[in-house]
This record gives sequence, structure tokens and C-alpha cells, in this order.
Amino acid sequence: MAMNYDIEKLVYLIWLSTCSNPGSEDAFRLLDHFGGAREIFDADRADLSNVVRADSAIIAKITRHDIDKARDILRACRELDIDILPYDSEEYPKRLTGIRGRPLLLYARGHVDGLNERLGVVGTRNITNYGGNATVQICTDLCNAGAVIVSGGALGVDSYANCTAYNMGCDTVVVLGNGLANPYPSENVELFRGISKHGMVISEYPPEAPCSKYTFPERNRIISGMSDAVLVVEAGLGSGSLITAGCAVRQERRLYAVPGFIDAKYSFGTNKLIHDGASICRCGADILEDFRESFSYLSESM
Repeated sequence: MAMNYDIEKLVYLIWLSTCSNPGSEDAFRLLDHFGGAREIFDADRADLSNVVRADSAIIAKITRHDIDKARDILRACRELDIDILPYDSEEYPKRLTGIRGRPLLLYARGHVDGLNERLGVVGTRNITNYGGNATVQICTDLCNAGAVIVSGGALGVDSYANCTAYNMGCDTVVVLGNGLANPYPSENVELFRGISKHGMVISEYPPEAPCSKYTFPERNRIISGMSDAVLVVEAGLGSGSLITAGCAVRQERRLYAVPGFIDAKYSFGTNKLIHDGASICRCGADILEDFRESFSYLSESM
């Protein structure tokens, strides 16, 4: 649990998070107006409707007053050794505090020491040899400079990025689109277990929550929000990685893409990003040079 955080306050914040859709600002509007989750719980429908739309789904969920579900989630986190990081706690990732649609809280295992530059690395699940080699090479350069790799733990580019950092003994962050007690994909369960001991695995979803076609796009704003820059290695035109790229642009993060052959299907998306203004990344130095002032510990070779 978050250090020095009132447990009853935490229960009501968990409850509010179960009422709010990921990425919605309604919960924060209500918190700003009423002052706390417990006060929202006690508010009547008319007062709630003065803050958010009367037909808002969050009002229907709030007025059910299902606090027992929140207590069950807290109990499960204690049993499963999962930390809860509320938005107003010291442990909450500072880079997320300024983004629109930030999570009310995060569920986490592990810890990342310090505040080194964090770089999101995403791409297709259908990684090619070219994409795999590029991911390993660039992430190796970034890790050698002390960067923390943030990715989504999916098969393909995400796994290559997280694995490279983990195998180098460097901190890395996995942002899941499902609960920590219900990890996906199953092929990466051991990787997630290892990273939770040398890095951090986080999710905005309660421990037992399954993934869906909606949860992955929702979590992408967290990957970019936790990062100082985002790199897309390989992506087709319909890739979810382009959603992450869009989040990065809206959050005013630097965006990079690895170029590819014009007839390579999984480079269609990255080539378009470059055409639309993303910076070309040919090696880690292309990113590190832009952050040279932050990376005061860069090696002479970079």
C-alpha cells in the first residue's frame, strides 16, 4: 500500500476508480468539487449531476454504493502483495500527474529507484528480424546510458524491449492492460515475475481484471505518460502502437520512429509517423543526443 496513506480513504478511492471509466476526467471533476471520494459517496444524485452530466455512466455506478467491491480489491492486493499507488501519494509516478485522463490509482509490483529519463518503446506483436534487431540494439544503447525502458509487455516489440533491459540488469517498467493477478500474455508470466523484482509491473485495473480489446488502447496513454519520449519500432497502419504515438503527441512527448523499406508492411505505420513529423531513430544515439542535458552521465562514445 502507499506509505502513510489512510486506509479508509484508500478504500473509497478504490471504489471511485471502479465507478470511473479509464481516461475519463469525471472522477477528478468530482474530487475537485466535493474534496474527497468519501464525500462523493455521500453526495446525492442532484449534486453529482451539477458537476458531471446527469446521464453520465459514472453517476449510475456511484449511486449503487458498492463499497464492498472496493474492500474485496484491497483485501486481494494485501494477499497478493500488490501495492496501490493513489494519484495523490508520494509513490505515484510524477510524470503522470500532468496528463489528461491520468489514472486515479495504479496497482503495482516492484519499484524503480530514482527518476532517470524514461523512454517508451512500442511496436507490432508481429515483429520481424529487422524489428527485433533494431529493438535490441536501440534499447541496449538506451540502457547503457541509464534510461528506464517503459513498454506494454505484449509479444513482439514490447517483449524485446522489456527483455533487453531486464537481461542487462536495468530497471524497466511494464504497463499491463489487465490485472496483475491475471497476466497477459501467458508466455510472459516469468518475465513479469522477474521484472517485478528488478523494475516495476503496473496496471490501472484491479488484480483479477481480464484484458479486452478496449483495455490495451486505454493503457497506451500510461505508457506514453510515464515516458519522456516514445519510440515506435515497427507498426502496420492499423497497429495499436500508433495509438500510443498519438497519446505521446497529445502529451507533448518527443516521438521517434524506426524507418523501414517502403514495401515492408510493418514499416507502413512508422514511415507514416516520420512523414508526419516524428524524428527518425536509426540508433540509440539519435534519442540520447536530444536528451544530452538530462543524461549527464552519457558515455563518451555516445
